[in-house]
Amino acid sequence: MLMHEFLLLPESGHDYSDYLNYLHAPNARVLHDDIVLYLMDTLRWVPSINPANPKHWSGFGLNYDGPTIITKSGAAKAERIFRLWAALLQEGPDTLELTGGFEWAADAPSSSGQYAVITATRNSVVECLTDIADFAEKASTGRAYLLHLGI
Repeated sequence: MLMHEFLLLPESGHDYSDYLNYLHAPNARVLHDDIVLYLMDTLRWVPSINPANPKHWSGFGLNYDGPTIITKSGAAKAERIFRLWAALLQEGPDTLELTGGFEWAADAPSSSGQYAVITATRNSVVECLTDIADFAEKASTGRAYLLHLGI
């Protein structure tokens, strides 16, 4: 199962290269890849840093398969985006059914495909998004940062 981890860490003015020390940290909030992909268009609006490849980074969004740092400069926007998604999804049924990516069998023509259905428990997704928004709110003070570890 592909998962993304989010942590709130104290800001210490370093280059953020120690991100691997936090992989699978017990206090991380974990969000399924399907949900991250569902939100991805809006997450591309968030100013961010890629400590694994800073010279070839657009400066926005999540590094899908690696680390992303969201500092004070992007934290307020990240907070609003995660909080608004939480509020929107809170209005859904107990079991969310969201439209995923287009897929088809490897040996079948693409015209035979269909959109995947992402099924998730509303309350757990909303709780996780709210927790990430809370992390981002704390990062907006400049005393902490939000670390995202992609798949």
